[in-house]
Amino acid sequence: MSRKLVVSFCAVLLAVSLVVPVPLQAQNAEPPKRARLGLALSGGSALALAHIGVIKWLEENRIPVEYIAGTSMGGLVSGLYASGMDSKEMQDYVSGVNWQEVFISGVPYGQKTFRRKEDLRDYPNRFELGLHKGLEVPFSLNPGQGVNLVVSRVAAPYSEMKSFDDMPTPFRAVATDLVSGNKVVYDKGDLFDAMRATMSIPAYFAPVRQGKRVMVDGGTLQNIPVEAVKDMGADTIVAVELNDTMLKPYEPTSLINVLGRTMAVMIISNEMRSLAQANLILSPDLKGLDSFDFTAAEEFIKRGYAAAEKQAQLLRSFAVSEQEWQQYLENRKAKRRSQVITPKFIQVEGAVPGSNERILARLGRFMGEPVDAAALDNTLTRVAGAGRYDSSDYRYVQRGGEDGLVVNLHRKTYGPPVLNTVLDVDGSDIYDVVFGIGGRVTFFDFGGYNSEWRTDFNLGYRNILNSEYYWRINASRFFIAPRGYLDYSRQPLYQGNQRVADYRIKRQGGGMDVGLLAGRSNEFRFGLDASHVEAFASTGATTLPRGDGAFQLIRGKWQLNAMDEPIIPHNGARITVQGSLVFDTPDGLPSHYPIAESRIVLAREFSRRHIFIMSLAGGTTAGHDTALPAFTLGGPLRLTALARDQFFGNNYYYSGFAYLRSLTNAQLSLFGRPYLTFAYELGNAFNDIRDANPYNNAVVGVTVETPFGGLLVGGAFGEQGNHKFFFRIGRLF
Repeated sequence: MSRKLVVSFCAVLLAVSLVVPVPLQAQNAEPPKRARLGLALSGGSALALAHIGVIKWLEENRIPVEYIAGTSMGGLVSGLYASGMDSKEMQDYVSGVNWQEVFISGVPYGQKTFRRKEDLRDYPNRFELGLHKGLEVPFSLNPGQGVNLVVSRVAAPYSEMKSFDDMPTPFRAVATDLVSGNKVVYDKGDLFDAMRATMSIPAYFAPVRQGKRVMVDGGTLQNIPVEAVKDMGADTIVAVELNDTMLKPYEPTSLINVLGRTMAVMIISNEMRSLAQANLILSPDLKGLDSFDFTAAEEFIKRGYAAAEKQAQLLRSFAVSEQEWQQYLENRKAKRRSQVITPKFIQVEGAVPGSNERILARLGRFMGEPVDAAALDNTLTRVAGAGRYDSSDYRYVQRGGEDGLVVNLHRKTYGPPVLNTVLDVDGSDIYDVVFGIGGRVTFFDFGGYNSEWRTDFNLGYRNILNSEYYWRINASRFFIAPRGYLDYSRQPLYQGNQRVADYRIKRQGGGMDVGLLAGRSNEFRFGLDASHVEAFASTGATTLPRGDGAFQLIRGKWQLNAMDEPIIPHNGARITVQGSLVFDTPDGLPSHYPIAESRIVLAREFSRRHIFIMSLAGGTTAGHDTALPAFTLGGPLRLTALARDQFFGNNYYYSGFAYLRSLTNAQLSLFGRPYLTFAYELGNAFNDIRDANPYNNAVVGVTVETPFGGLLVGGAFGEQGNHKFFFRIGRLF
């Protein structure tokens, strides 16, 4: 049976029931009780915001909703209304949510600690792996930090409910238990658990574990919870379905579109069974709207409002008098619990050993003061940003007549240790594509709270093994970091555009830094590095000398990372300033010379579709001859028209100006937006100041941020007739 046929059939039945004459005996009897109306709201990501428009229309026409149930995002909207919010409050709430952070980011990049920012910058792969019990993959793409806080803010006051019938509007949420394979209807307990479970999109958001049950989005079994509303006691059930446009045979598709439509087709069959039991079906016209475009909340709400208006004649039969309506509102208000409490105690559950007191100290600001939900969200996100926890949430409770705040921290089930990886592909020369694969293994709280041991490796055109123990002195901001490393690299050498030799440099050594971690964006280091260096030409002929012996230096380094994203930054700055003094080199090589270098990247987003990124860099040995290549330029976004490391010398400068224009309006996308990219670069690497004239080139291409790193594909056009097609996978700006 088609959806349109179901709608028509139900409408006819309802219309007939409204016009059948009342028997004379019934006219002389007491007036019948008012029919109790229930709403069944379906899932559908951003499409579910249309439900708010339906509720808005019902409110304006004094139509009480006696029962409400929802699935997935419909469960969120249902929960908002059941908690006592009206349509205006609901609209304000969803408009104030940063849905990018909820669906894509997990913990936002800017809220991570400095070393976790380093992890994503150095290894731009969002799929963190675990080594807790062998190689493990997380349960989901998104651990759920953002969605947990969105739900907590609404559900926190309703954490101890004997029955959801006691809420301002009786409520139900539908989820699916992966263990039993059965539908689960939440009718009591913790409102957070109910709302979070129904929103656990399989494989996308982490499932909710409750005892022996593993709960995910109820849409897999019942996307429109008509049965739940019927079981609550509703006399008339209004179901709101969300049916966006079907996939056209020749329409361009993406992986996400195909997956989305596949899930939709699977869900349609259970929707039809539910719709057959509804008394009235509202189907908002959602054509032209994107199911992930949460910025279009106002338009979704208008479409939902219009869908209710189309059925105005039937719906208005449930309207009540002004007096009855005011009584209905008063009854809801009386059952509504305050969203703001003044906690007399704070309890933390799930903290790693040794950290409970420190976390309580961070939460101490909320003791004895009305809880600022935004500030609490920010604090908990920063706690999760340290990397030990997948996510967090909170609840309001009463103990001995006193209000309290309970914070739940959810540890990663797959680690620590954790493994971050990167695929590094340099297609500067499509006839000589250079590959590299790398990883970082991190043990948290190794030898003390906030201390860690991490090991980096890279295999390919550069082979590296580097292990550092990062010890925070008494868990303070001061640290000591001893390290050891192996580094085997290859330096191509050119005369003009002709590659004439390969120069190999092998380093084996170690060192130690002392430093200060200043907040989440700054780190200062100073230390000693000692190694054994072997440098020689492996192929071809070169004037660079052969070296074999000790290489020692002292160095200082300051790093600022105040970017909002690791791969394609939208706003912020990243600065590195470092200097070294080389005081011991192999026999036959120059010694006692300085090396200074700085790099600055600034990003600014002028609208949702326009980003400007400026990169400035430079380095010098202050006129000293180093013999070994001190600096190089060449390759994608380092004078793109040149071959990788084509220019080298004891001095260099570089300026890059990139403009990125989004090719889509979509607010959310698992694989990031594609950007049309235009860039202008100039720079040079040289020994003699007379050779310092800038080399200029332009770049046109497409940049995409994927879960596996950045992807840049395009063409570059430079001086001396240099032009080429290129691509780059991995680290970009």
